[in-house]
Amino acid sequence: MIHMRFFSLSPENRMNLVRKKVTVTCDFRRVGGALLAAGLFCCLFATAASANNITMANSALHEKDAVGNTIKIQFDISWENSWRDFSNYDAAWVFVKYCLSACADGDTGTWHHATLKTSGTNPANFSIGSGTVIDIVVPSDKKGAFIQRHAAGSGTLSTTAVKFVWDYGADGVTDSAVTSSTMRFRLFAIEMTYAPQGAFSAGDTAGASGSIGSFEAGNTNAVFPVTSENALTLGGASASNLGNNNNGSTYDDFNDSTTKSLPAAFPKGYAPFYLMKYEVSQGQYVRFLNTLTRTQQQTRVESDISGDAVTFNFVMTNTSAVQYRNTIQCPTTGNGVSPNRVIFNTGSRNARAASYLSWADLMAYADWAGLRPITELEFEKAARGPAAAVAGEYAWGTTNITQCLSISGAEDGTESCNSPAGANCDYAPYNFLGGPYELGGIYDNGSYADTGSGTLSGNSTVIIRQFVIASDTTKVYDNTYTSNDTIYINDPSVPYNIQLFWGTYGGSRGVDGVNIEINNDALGTYNVDFYDGNASSYSITDGSFSGWNSGALSIGQAAPYTVPTDPDGGYGPLRVGIFAAGSGSREQSGAGYYGNLDLSGSMFERTVTVGNATGRAFTGTHGDGALSTNGNADVSDWPGYSSGEVTGALGAGFRGGIWSYYDEDARTSSRRSAAYEYPYRLFDYGFGGRVGRTAP
Repeated sequence: MIHMRFFSLSPENRMNLVRKKVTVTCDFRRVGGALLAAGLFCCLFATAASANNITMANSALHEKDAVGNTIKIQFDISWENSWRDFSNYDAAWVFVKYCLSACADGDTGTWHHATLKTSGTNPANFSIGSGTVIDIVVPSDKKGAFIQRHAAGSGTLSTTAVKFVWDYGADGVTDSAVTSSTMRFRLFAIEMTYAPQGAFSAGDTAGASGSIGSFEAGNTNAVFPVTSENALTLGGASASNLGNNNNGSTYDDFNDSTTKSLPAAFPKGYAPFYLMKYEVSQGQYVRFLNTLTRTQQQTRVESDISGDAVTFNFVMTNTSAVQYRNTIQCPTTGNGVSPNRVIFNTGSRNARAASYLSWADLMAYADWAGLRPITELEFEKAARGPAAAVAGEYAWGTTNITQCLSISGAEDGTESCNSPAGANCDYAPYNFLGGPYELGGIYDNGSYADTGSGTLSGNSTVIIRQFVIASDTTKVYDNTYTSNDTIYINDPSVPYNIQLFWGTYGGSRGVDGVNIEINNDALGTYNVDFYDGNASSYSITDGSFSGWNSGALSIGQAAPYTVPTDPDGGYGPLRVGIFAAGSGSREQSGAGYYGNLDLSGSMFERTVTVGNATGRAFTGTHGDGALSTNGNADVSDWPGYSSGEVTGALGAGFRGGIWSYYDEDARTSSRRSAAYEYPYRLFDYGFGGRVGRTAP
């Protein structure tokens, strides 16, 4: 008798291993015949104690085979909080881009997608290296590879001297070019999770009044069991058909009386697939943009970037300032002209979920990375897994949802949601406070010395925050009086006064100053006045502040106020995976069954719909790493494809809810806009998404 012992992680325990996304890009150059990492180490764009910290380092080219036209790419790879149990595991999708000359950011060279030599698990001449035992899984198109644990286990995965075999001959690269001193290559790694083959339930029995347009078995309001990838009949009364609660405002072309056919080739979630752990981040989108040609870049942003000067340098929103917390930007001058590429950045907000992504933007990213869109049935599989459906549930398997109302820490990828306790979702619009920006005059010995009004650009969000002088760090703000420090603000559409009212309670407040936060949302000129409850007017030049302890008190910088480069405040998305900090259940982490984060809330998940013929024609074809000359995806079975490019959105829809709307759409089975065609970018402040790949 053979005894087998399985290492198993429950979906809840799996959440202890899932943290924030870090996508790595390494840029390497050849110097004097030896390949060196630019800056000696690969660029890690976000790090944190709670992050998975995926890193790739010590990369080089080895063992060129001039007969077979191959060369080996060697690198070390590691990430924290990796896991594998008997059915599910995480992985890194690793792919390579190369450029033969003029490869620096902002230069004119073209980046291409590298083709690996052999498909399969641990193919011949590939090396799994030393350290954590891994598998290298190369799909049949050889456009990248999954790196994942070979055996059950959890914790940090760390492996050195991993080797891929690059078939440079298949990419049309010559022997001399591959060893040229001008040649560069970049390694990219995207964290994924694996959803195994298996049955699951579509729909949740909440009915049309709960999860709008949810799937059901015929017209029975019972869940529909997806047990294979076979063709399905959509609509009609039979319980063997996939119904939609009689098309409850979902834009579907089928209902209880009209039937359609869903082909066998349409991915239904029964077959195994990989899905990004997190939504596409700003950092990922920027690194994608920075490998494109100037013409392709122009297609993938909203602002006009054709000239050396870019007036509206926040390029996704076509504005000169941050809009809804999207900080993807370029310099205002010094951008050169085509064919030089523009260099984009996020103002250090790489981990924030990318917004203002049209369907065509997301598809271009998927094609460039060698991935594909997911279907709405795969979305439900990722959220629910094989667990029994719960009526009205969210992606974490319960009906409990708590909105995040406050974030703490610098927004550099280490921040967390600190209020209220148990917050697990970014939904319903909330005006988040960003980093502190100081303003105004000078306090001296409890009286206000007028230094004139400040002129600034900002919105009506102003709060009081403590800070203490270095000589006395024991003083803290007395929160008893917080509610009495009231801010009066007039109409924000015109220049107005901000008056800070200190209250009338008296006594030592135990603070050496205040910090005024102003979040940049609306333009205007702001006059700031300070007064206390004993003041006779809102505009004073010298008033007694008996409620404050004496001493030298100061606020910020003198007017005029300078708008910060990338203020964080206002309405908009948070960093990806923000709720998966420390140990916690699926509910606490806001996670799907297989470890995917933010499937409910945050950004809309853009999925391929079953609700119209164009969506149903999708067969799961993967991107090949190359875009059209214009910068569009060019995969013919993808929704939005027309005249050789993906430029529209017919066949795509929305699932999973959005930061700017209430919780109804965040339910796992809600299909309110599952077949809604929306091809635009400019007003897509809540549109982002993630992509995946069929398992080899």
